[in-house]
Amino acid sequence: MRMPEALLVAPEFGTPHAFETRHGDVTSVLPGPTLRLRQVHGRAVHVIDGDTCVDDYQAEEIERRPAGDALITDLPGITLAVATADCVPVLLHDPAVGAIAAVHAGWRGIAAEIVPAAVAAMQTAFGSRPENCRAVVGPCVGPVAYRVGPEVSQQFSAIGLPLDVFRAAETDSAGKTTALCDLGRAATWQLRNQGIPASGIWLAGRCTVSEPELFHSYRRDREAAGRMTAAIALV
Repeated sequence: MRMPEALLVAPEFGTPHAFETRHGDVTSVLPGPTLRLRQVHGRAVHVIDGDTCVDDYQAEEIERRPAGDALITDLPGITLAVATADCVPVLLHDPAVGAIAAVHAGWRGIAAEIVPAAVAAMQTAFGSRPENCRAVVGPCVGPVAYRVGPEVSQQFSAIGLPLDVFRAAETDSAGKTTALCDLGRAATWQLRNQGIPASGIWLAGRCTVSEPELFHSYRRDREAAGRMTAAIALV
């Protein structure tokens, strides 16, 4: 029987990166220090540059870390990391200017447009051009397992996301309509809408809920769920 992958990586991405499963430690194969945030499902992007005091970003205590959902840098030798357990981890790399990003995007983050905010921050801070960027969209809750209510579809519609990120709508006896939501597709659409070419986007297409032997899932395991790190570095 084939053993599950310890880490998932995109082919030919051009800079060190990985997505953890239950069976691998991503920070053991990427350079340190590892910088993290206190993730809050918002749209705050933190720029890590030569003037940044990185001590709090390395804190073991989550509450000590700065609040936000994306990190960007052009500094080599450090790792940017986000943690997920159903939300979408997105890693970005602009090889033309030497810049990277790590983004945490649940449905609230998608609605808050954290993915476009990270791309825009790379343009402002480092002169990145979206057409030069590459992106990897990691494992997340899949479209067969993520049924959501109208509050999600309404907020997605308000920011222009296409209706095809939803399918299999159902209306219950109380008149509430729910639908299956494809978060990975939503993040991919936002990347393309920012100008990153389809050929530069790799979608893992793995469902954290449906593969319990491989992935942690908050939706499946609630408070017993662990977290998985997605990380990227420049060398």
